[in-house]
Amino acid sequence: MTEQLYPIATVAKLLAVSRWTVKRWIDDGTIEAIDVNPSHSGRAALRIRQSTLDEYLDRLAANRPKRRKRLTGTAVKPIIRDESRTNKSPPPKRRTQRPVRQYV
Repeated sequence: MTEQLYPIATVAKLLAVSRWTVKRWIDDGTIEAIDVNPSHSGRAALRIRQSTLDEYLDRLAANRPKRRKRLTGTAVKPIIRDESRTNKSPPPKRRTQRPVRQYV
């Protein structure tokens, strides 16, 4: 059985990156690609093997730092209002309407 070959756009969707990033990885040698159109008459049709993609994902998983454990309890401290500090007088009244200008 033949191995699955993926075009660059499909690999970009699978990895949630742009196709330009995948092309850059191919140019850097991070991911190996196969040219399925070896004649130089047209543009290159690059495909990536399933095994190459699996190896890349394994390398990513091996280099990923371990997640830290979450601290127990609430992440946000509750607001405690001190009744002795509250100002019991109402705020000053604001003008709700502008004075009418009278033209002479």
